[in-house]
Amino acid sequence: MADDVLPAVARRLGSPNAKPRIIQVYKAGTGWTASDAGLRLTATSARGLRAEGITMVRVSWRLRSKEFSLRELVPSPD
Repeated sequence: MADDVLPAVARRLGSPNAKPRIIQVYKAGTGWTASDAGLRLTATSARGLRAEGITMVRVSWRLRSKEFSLRELVPSPD
């Protein structure tokens, strides 16, 4: 389950089989930067990125790109 694509992401991409690849990450102060090659947007990766202070990600899947707010996808790490 932790390595599954989040349901909200799959819905926005239009497929339950989506495996979106993170192409850029956004962090306040540095802006958009390239992400590690091949990193997929899963529940585990979203939690890890959020813990690092990343607030948004831009993903690519099937010639489409979309932006997702990690604040909306993952509960606050209190």
